[in-house]
Amino acid sequence: MTDPSPYFIINQIDISTVYRLYPDMPYGKLEEYIKSMDDEQRSKATIDVTVHSSIVVNHKKFDKYNDLYAELSKAQLAEDDRIRQEAQIAYDRSIKALGTHITEDIKDKFVDAININERITNQLKPHINTLFFISLSFYDHYWDTFGENFNGAIADNPLGDLEYNEQPHHYRASKQLEFISNLLYSHYSKPNPYKKINSYKELNVIIRGREHITDDPQLVNWLMTLITGDNLPASLDYNGVVLGKLLNYREQMKPKEFLIQLKKFTTLGAPDFTDMKRKVVKQYCLAVHKIFSYYMKLPDKTFSGKRLHIYHEILKAFQMEDFSKTKRKRETENKRKVTPEDRLGDLLRSNPLRNNYK
Repeated sequence: MTDPSPYFIINQIDISTVYRLYPDMPYGKLEEYIKSMDDEQRSKATIDVTVHSSIVVNHKKFDKYNDLYAELSKAQLAEDDRIRQEAQIAYDRSIKALGTHITEDIKDKFVDAININERITNQLKPHINTLFFISLSFYDHYWDTFGENFNGAIADNPLGDLEYNEQPHHYRASKQLEFISNLLYSHYSKPNPYKKINSYKELNVIIRGREHITDDPQLVNWLMTLITGDNLPASLDYNGVVLGKLLNYREQMKPKEFLIQLKKFTTLGAPDFTDMKRKVVKQYCLAVHKIFSYYMKLPDKTFSGKRLHIYHEILKAFQMEDFSKTKRKRETENKRKVTPEDRLGDLLRSNPLRNNYK
């Protein structure tokens, strides 16, 4: 069965402008085609594309795919071939309709986000599809919908909910990971832990200030087998999954390289989710800033209120961040009303990133 997830059909993309502003952009399947064109061909070209985007996962009706598939699977158990064929036809029709609804709904939200007044609407309307293509492309480039790169918590929570006191389990997980990785590094850095499973020497653990040492090979082997098994405890959080993969792969690595990689886990510390999220939001907005500035005929070295308003509306439409729910720690001291656009503007102008939000 082919992938039923919805795809976006985006027509009349101004590839000349896109390529001029973003020559190093990750174009995916389009890259070979675009780079094969010469400058003259590219200057006259508009293209139609069909793209998948992980943004659809956030749509409230995305789970409907599972419901439709469950209905089809049940119908396929029927003995009557005609019933199975009709079920497949109905499924295909429903899948197409659902995909169309999801993608059109996401695009409608994007259009609403950039239509902030009549003048801006008239200015950007001829370029809607190009702007939508760029905004989707950089969403998939920077945003980690599935929590595989920047620990899904920052995609699931607004900045205000990512402080340590709001995410105590992540802080505990980092301390537990530090304990486990230091224990492993201490053991594997001893002579000959690789030769045989029974060659483990001894295990040293300090609990409440007291040192516990065992050189019983059966006990040491049992403890290390528990730690280096296929699955580390879920309480170790995302980085524990990464450590587990390293441990599973250790026999295919040279001992020195394995120790180098393992050593990194001993110094990770607690992840700063607020800074991680602010960084990716900033990268995204600075990326789309180029093309919005170009079509609005404004310098891309500045951040005007109108553009900040548009970027903030896109962040909300794409469920990335809402700065109306995020305040600076000292914002109450400011007598002037601070808007979400002010907060986003502070972030985009910051260099380097500063921890002044909560």
